[in-house]
Amino acid sequence: MKEPIIKRTWKHNLKEDLENEKITNAIIEKSEELNNLTLNELTIEESIFKNEIIENLKIEELTIRNVIFEECDLTNFDFSKSYLDRVKFSKCKLIGSDFNLAILKNVIFENCNLTYSNFATAKINNSLFLESNLTENSFIETKFSKTDFIKNNLEKCDFLATSLKDVDLSSNNIEKIRFDLNSIKGAILNREQCVILANIFDIKIKN
Repeated sequence: MKEPIIKRTWKHNLKEDLENEKITNAIIEKSEELNNLTLNELTIEESIFKNEIIENLKIEELTIRNVIFEECDLTNFDFSKSYLDRVKFSKCKLIGSDFNLAILKNVIFENCNLTYSNFATAKINNSLFLESNLTENSFIETKFSKTDFIKNNLEKCDFLATSLKDVDLSSNNIEKIRFDLNSIKGAILNREQCVILANIFDIKIKN
């Protein structure tokens, strides 16, 4: 997993950046210029967003490389069909965010609220979900490669048509998760989680 590389940042004229469909080497904090916009294309590179509340921003083609989001509110943000590489979300609110058909490489979600988010049909490579709330997320036909889940809440998540082979879920809360047999096959679980799965299939464990 590769962390974002940001060599330098400075305050930008966001209006000009948006007209050029590119934000580079910017530090953006508590700006309202990203709200209530519709863009055909936007590339964001080597930038830092702090304490941003982004609402009603619609982008047809979004590319994000080497970017850090710190304590931002991205509730219901549409990342569908976007491309993210070396991106870190730290203490962000991403409730209801949509990553459908997105490509995520080297993406870190740390201490984030991702409740009700959608990762269906996304491709997630070399990424990390760390100490985040993923309650009732959808991982349907999602493709994982070298992705780690550490100390997250995965309660009521859907893992359907999504291979979890060699994915370590042992430190996560998996109560009431929904899955098919092909998806859970090969996953790494702890003993308590195995009991939860046994109860789902009405399997009796004898001491």
